[in-house]
Amino acid sequence: WELLVDASNEIDSDLFRYDLVDITKEVLQYKFLSVYTQFMSAYNQSDLYGVSTQAAILVDILSDTELVLASDRRFLLGNWIRDALQFAKTEESIHFYNFNAKLQVSIWGNNYTLDLYDYANKFWSGMIQNYYAQRWYVFFDVVIQSLIQGHPIDSNLLGERLFLEAELPFFMLDIKNYPTNTQGDSIMIVHQLFNKYHLSFNDIYFKEKSTRKTFSFKYHFD
Repeated sequence: WELLVDASNEIDSDLFRYDLVDITKEVLQYKFLSVYTQFMSAYNQSDLYGVSTQAAILVDILSDTELVLASDRRFLLGNWIRDALQFAKTEESIHFYNFNAKLQVSIWGNNYTLDLYDYANKFWSGMIQNYYAQRWYVFFDVVIQSLIQGHPIDSNLLGERLFLEAELPFFMLDIKNYPTNTQGDSIMIVHQLFNKYHLSFNDIYFKEKSTRKTFSFKYHFD
């Protein structure tokens, strides 16, 4: 990441900007995993303050991820929806194509027993803020309430709340016009995020080097 950021002082091609945004997204996912591990550690110790503190950091990382993705046209949910709606001719078909476009890149289908759940998940601007972050807000609330009330997390309640409060509103009720134009300058945003996060990564690298794994912005209990 540091080498790419340094190179951005001299290179400014479209493809380079794409790589810079893509790698920054991956870096933020890795940072998210590190903080999430601390979040779950605090939960397992019934540390309400620790859980709340780490949840706030995770929300901030989600916000920063949304920010950098919005700066590159290839990471915009709006373009995906726009392309889907070009086939719509009536008000009914607009709803149909909008619904299916969002369903495909979110929960994929409406059957939670299928192994394809979240199969085609995309980390795009619009998806982070309006879908993944909303799911995480629900998850954080369920976890915090379980500590306050002194009972284990109810997985059934969590699943129901995720669907009703985050997933259903996104692909069924959401009528936002998502941007199809970029917002902000990729290089400037990445430099800001690098200055914000890079000092924390050396410690993370050496501490977790042997346990790296792919992680996405979806809740995990392990």
